[in-house]
Amino acid sequence: MMPENVTPIWQWPGTKESLVLEDWYFENCPREELEICWAYEIARHVHKMVWDYQEDKKNKFKYGGRDIRENGVWMNTIDLYEGGEEPVDQIGVLAPSGFLNKPYLETNRSKIDKDKFPVDKPVYIKPVNAESRIKPNFSVRFNWKYSNKQILAEIKNWLEKHDRPKPTKVQGQSPARSTRSWLKKLGAYRLLHFCGSLKKAKEFVEITGKNQPFTNENKWSEAKKDITLYLRDINHQSGFWHPDLKLLPKKHFRTTPYWEAYSRAIK
Repeated sequence: MMPENVTPIWQWPGTKESLVLEDWYFENCPREELEICWAYEIARHVHKMVWDYQEDKKNKFKYGGRDIRENGVWMNTIDLYEGGEEPVDQIGVLAPSGFLNKPYLETNRSKIDKDKFPVDKPVYIKPVNAESRIKPNFSVRFNWKYSNKQILAEIKNWLEKHDRPKPTKVQGQSPARSTRSWLKKLGAYRLLHFCGSLKKAKEFVEITGKNQPFTNENKWSEAKKDITLYLRDINHQSGFWHPDLKLLPKKHFRTTPYWEAYSRAIK
């Protein structure tokens, strides 16, 4: 049975009483923490992440008498499906104390082990037995949302990191720049939801003395649309059913752990 207090913080306007600077202004986020910050902030909108966190919190973060956190940091990864038996992607989060209610930049991030963060990429390669003295064999999982060209490029990058010096020249937009762009869109999305209109959102930002996320009004609309679609897809693909959501297409549930709960709910 699902607890009544499972409510994603940002899913609907009016569910958050205040909006602090760190909820929407991410320019102060260190470059090396951008991916972790993005995952943390997006996780606050994902129903399955909210559910998992509240379930673990209810159990005092204990499993078999052992604290499941590392140095007080809650870690979680969920699979995303598109109707098949195998997940097409994953999203993960590293969440210090205060997750859900506190924005990432207000948490104590000093105990985060950045090496544990599951970055979204075309290929996941890890040792079959990392502790073996023999040069390890590796297991490989492909992320099928990427093209063959991107998958091959990732394998090439992995080989270069292990056998040759890292490439010094990077073509195109850097991952850090791309993540900052998405964080800016998320900030605009939250401002619009919290303030209710573009005019009020701009006035709100002006009071803080910070620069507007976007000067062009169309960019605000594009940001809201992009984040809305992104969150919709993640919540659909996670297969999570929540009584406050409209019934989602059945194909998103049949191969996930939530199909049984979904079936009971629609009877």
